[in-house]
Amino acid sequence: METTNFSAPVDLWIEAQEFLAEVTDTPAERTKKSLPAVPGLQIFLLYVRGNRRVPDHRVKGPITVQALIGDARMASEGSSFDLPEGNIITFAADVVHDVSAIRDSVLLVTHALPRERE
Repeated sequence: METTNFSAPVDLWIEAQEFLAEVTDTPAERTKKSLPAVPGLQIFLLYVRGNRRVPDHRVKGPITVQALIGDARMASEGSSFDLPEGNIITFAADVVHDVSAIRDSVLLVTHALPRERE
């Protein structure tokens, strides 16, 4: 398996707009699209339909979530955080969180994958 130290540049604005156009007329309440990333990172666009929610979940590595299109709300540990277009939030590894879309939203999620033990 070949690995590289970098990925090709991605125009997030164009990717987010095209992704939104692809999923808007589908019945999906949420879906994701992977973006290029180096080993150890998972980067994807997450679409969440307005007035819908991704229930509580946790991931093994730290994450960032940035609203590219729309308005979302993140909740964790009894607190709620508005995430309007252009805002970003981070969560440590294994923190339970959820996301709700106020209106149709495309979020950029970056997940640092835990290192495999050798």
